Amino acid sequence: MSKLLDLAARREVFLRLVRLQDRGCAVSDSFEQVAAEFQISVSLLRMIEQEGLKQEWPPLSGDPPVDEQQPVAEVPTSSGNAASTAALHDPPVNTH
Repeated sequence: MSKLLDLAARREVFLRLVRLQDRGCAVSDSFEQVAAEFQISVSLLRMIEQEGLKQEWPPLSGDPPVDEQQPVAEVPTSSGNAASTAALHDPPVNTH
C-alpha cells in the first residue's frame, strides 16, 4: 500500500532528520528513527532528503521551520469545507 505525503509532511520529515543529525545522531540511526516515526520506507526518506537538500528546505535555508511558520490560510472549497491552500497547490508524493 502506498502512502501519500504532501509538501508540508515531506518538509516535516526532512526537518526531523536534520535536527536528529545536528544533535549528533548517526546518519544510519537517524534514518531508521525517522522512517519508523513517520512510518515510511528508508528509500522514501532518502528521496525526501535529496529533495530537501536540493530545495534548501529549513533549517538549511535559514527560513523558519514548518512548525514555526504562520499557518496556511484556509479557503472554502466547493463543498463548503475549508481547505488549506497548500493542499490545493502541492501535489502529494506517492510512496510505494
